[in-house]
Amino acid sequence: MKQQPIRILLVDDDALVREGVEAILGMEPTFVVVGSGGHTSGTMRQIEVTQPDIVLVDAYSWRGDSLASLSIIRTISPKSIICVLTDEIEEERLHLLYALGVTACIAKGTRPADLILSLQLLSPASFV
Repeated sequence: MKQQPIRILLVDDDALVREGVEAILGMEPTFVVVGSGGHTSGTMRQIEVTQPDIVLVDAYSWRGDSLASLSIIRTISPKSIICVLTDEIEEERLHLLYALGVTACIAKGTRPADLILSLQLLSPASFV
């Protein structure tokens, strides 16, 4: 039986980052990007409608509202794994992110092969 692809939705205000990550994931047949966008109500609607396996979110794009937005994601798509992309993060904020339901943080400087492996390991299918 063929395994279903891991459905990912990308959230980052930087279009170059979104498109770069989407291109990396597009090279791997185990992934399908079901949506992407900046931190807007339209992107939140995409999350609600698509119910992705993983929501890959930039840690700092929400400019102060990121913590509230993570709570919204958790509410509108409770089965989605939330993974944060970040340049760097303070330990205190890291603890807060995990308390809000973030499953993992991945450095933006991560090599593409390591990003792919990390997301494969976070996939709900890897827990079956």
